[in-house]
Amino acid sequence: RDELEEQAGQQGFEVLDVLADPVTGANACILKADGVAFLAVRGTEKDYRDILTDLDLKKTSLTETPVSGRVHRGFLRQARAVLSSGLADTAQSLRFAGVPVIGCGHSLGGAVALLIASDLNLPSVYSFGAPRVGDRTFVDHLDAWWKARGTAGHFRFVRAADIVPHLPLLGLGFRHDCPAMYF
Repeated sequence: RDELEEQAGQQGFEVLDVLADPVTGANACILKADGVAFLAVRGTEKDYRDILTDLDLKKTSLTETPVSGRVHRGFLRQARAVLSSGLADTAQSLRFAGVPVIGCGHSLGGAVALLIASDLNLPSVYSFGAPRVGDRTFVDHLDAWWKARGTAGHFRFVRAADIVPHLPLLGLGFRHDCPAMYF
């Protein structure tokens, strides 16, 4: 946390909350600057918990969420770790105070941030090199949810040579919810 606060402070951000879940390996934080906050979720590291998360491809049904469908079980496990932490409370407090909270993450973190979005009513998510998260029902419901709320939705950035956005494979029933913006 100290290193994060030092580096974020150099960029003008205040660190409001940090999660390092010892069970799932989920790592996330809430940063705030200039009237906006970011719920940032870390991507895969060389940690057995992250590797197991990425490999847990079984699709599981979403329950008790505004968006339905079947999603990657490993990604959902990390999203639930974030949602059951103090980070979710911090995000909700900010939102009720009129501060927009935007989700973001790289790779695994982008997938987890996308799953968190509907539960925390985030106006948008920015993902970088994120893998596919759910089935056709999930992406259709997520798209309808964004549109019904009149929010920006998901901005999905991809580096052309990155393999991760092509996983899990289409043949397994996983889909992206929006087109990629390549760089």
